Amino acid sequence: LQIYTSFNKDLISVRSSAHDEDSALHSFAGQLSSFLYISDFEHTLKAIKECWASAYSERSLHYRTINELELKNIKVSVILQVMIDPDLSGVLFTCNPITGSNEQIFINSVYGVGEGLVSGLLDADTFVLSKREGELLEKTIVEKPKKLIRNKNLQQCLEVSVEESKQSSDSLTSDELKKLHKMALQIEQFFGRAQDIEWAFKDGELSLLQSRPVTTPTENNHGQLYIWDNSNIVESYGGITM
Repeated sequence: LQIYTSFNKDLISVRSSAHDEDSALHSFAGQLSSFLYISDFEHTLKAIKECWASAYSERSLHYRTINELELKNIKVSVILQVMIDPDLSGVLFTCNPITGSNEQIFINSVYGVGEGLVSGLLDADTFVLSKREGELLEKTIVEKPKKLIRNKNLQQCLEVSVEESKQSSDSLTSDELKKLHKMALQIEQFFGRAQDIEWAFKDGELSLLQSRPVTTPTENNHGQLYIWDNSNIVESYGGITM
C-alpha cells in the first residue's frame, strides 16, 4: 500500500519481470503478463498475483522448456510504473533485426497503447533510420483502422476506431523520429549493446517504457571488446595473436 500510494497518480501499470528474463540470450517477450490502466489498490493486488502466476502459464513453461531453462523455483519480480495514456507508441531496435545491420534504427509504431503492437493485434508503421545521422532511409505505412485506448470502467484496454484522416497517414512526424533517434543513441551507449526498446508519446513528450538486449544476431561494432583465450600461449604472447 505504501508503494502504491507513493505514486500519487490516477493510473499505474503492473508488469512482470522474471529474474532470468530479458537476458542477452532470452527475451521472454510476450510470455509474462502485464496489466494496464490500474486505478485502485484492490486491482493492483490482483494484478501483482496474476503477474506471479503468469510465470507458470502454458506459454511461459513451454518457452522455458524449449530454451532449457529452470522449471522449478521460478522467481518473478513485479514492477509498478506510472501509466501513460499515449497518443501513439511502439517498439524500437537500435539495430536492424531483419538484416542484422547495426548501422540502422528500426521503429514500429501504432496509435494508442503499444499493447496492440506487442500482442500482434494491430499492424504497425515501420521506419528505418540511419543510426549516424538519423536520416529516414525507408518507411512502410499500413492501414491503421483501430487502436487501443483506456477502458475506464474495466481498467484495461479498449479497441476503438482511428479517425479516418489518420488511418493511412504516417503515425510518426519528422520531429518525433528525431526524438526517438536521440533516445536510441543514448540508451545503446549506456548499455553498450543493441537494445529492444518500448516507448510512447503523449502530447508530444517521449517516454521510455522499457529496454532489453536484442537477442537476435546483429553486428556488434559498438560497446566494449572482449577477447577470450583458453590456451597458455597468452602468457608468452601478449595482445591479440593472429
